[in-house]
Amino acid sequence: MKSKLALGLIAASVLVGNIALAAPGTKDLVKAIHEHGWFKACPRIMVDISAMKEPADRASEEWRDFVLLRAGCLAEVRRDVEAIAFLKAKLESSGRRDPNLLNFLGISQLRVGKNADAIVSFEEALESGMHEGTKKGVYSKLAAAYSKLASDGGQVVDQNRVTKAEMYAQMAVDRNASRSDPTLVAQLATIKIMKKDYDEAIRLFDQALQMNVSYPHWQSAEMRKVMEAEFTMGKGQTYYNKGDKAQGEALMNEAIEIAPTETLKTVMRAIRDTTITPTSIDKMPEVLSVPYVPLDEDV
Repeated sequence: MKSKLALGLIAASVLVGNIALAAPGTKDLVKAIHEHGWFKACPRIMVDISAMKEPADRASEEWRDFVLLRAGCLAEVRRDVEAIAFLKAKLESSGRRDPNLLNFLGISQLRVGKNADAIVSFEEALESGMHEGTKKGVYSKLAAAYSKLASDGGQVVDQNRVTKAEMYAQMAVDRNASRSDPTLVAQLATIKIMKKDYDEAIRLFDQALQMNVSYPHWQSAEMRKVMEAEFTMGKGQTYYNKGDKAQGEALMNEAIEIAPTETLKTVMRAIRDTTITPTSIDKMPEVLSVPYVPLDEDV
C-alpha cells in the first residue's frame, strides 16, 4: 500500500513575517527571494513583478530572472495553472530551454497532478545543464512524480516506475551529505514501503528521526515537531503495513500526540484512518490528495 505520508505538508502554513524589501528591480527582487524565501517574499513583491516590463534581450540573465520570478511567485501563491501557461509560452517563444525555468515548470506540473509532464520537464532540466546545487531537489521531485505514476488509488501498479522513483530518491539522498536533510531520507523510506521492503523503510525513518533532532535549517522549533510527527507517522504506517498492526497503530497515535497544531493533528488522524481503512484517491481528504511541493530557493 502506498504511504499517505506528505512530507513538508504543513510548511506552507507558517505565518508571513514583515519584510522590508528594496526598491523594485530584477536584481532587488532576486535578492529578496534569496534573503526571505519564496513563501515570505512573494506576497510582498507580486505587485512589483506584475508592474515590471519584460526585458527585450531574451538571451540575457535579466530576462531569465524576470521569467523565473514571475513564474515562481505565481506558483508560490498557488496559481500553478497560470505559471504553467506562462512558462510554456516563454520557453516556446524564446527557444531557450533554460534548466531553471524547466525546473519551475516541472514543479507546477507536479503540483496540479500532471506527473508525466513534470517528469519530462525535470529530466530535460537535468539534461540542459542544471546547477549542481539544485540537482538534489530535482531528483527528489522526480522520485515523487514517478511514485505517483506508479500507483493507483494507493495500490502499486507499475514496479518499473517504483524502481525509477527509488533510483532518483537514492540519488537525492546521496547528494544530501552536506546538509543532512531528513526529508529526503524519509522520502526514500516511503518508496521502500511501495516495494514492501518494510525493514529498510523502518531503518530509514529511524535515521530521519535522528537527523531531525539536530537538523539546523528548520525555521522554527514548531517545524521540527511537525517533521517529527510526520516521520513517526510514516514509521507507524510501515509497521502497520508490515503486519505489526498494534505497534503501527501505537506509533500513528504517538504521531498525532506529537503534532504541534490542531490542523496537523487533524491531518494525522486522517492519515491514520486511511492506513487502517484504505480509501480510494477520489475519496481522500483534499489535504492528503494534493501534496505541498516547495519551490527551490536557488534563483
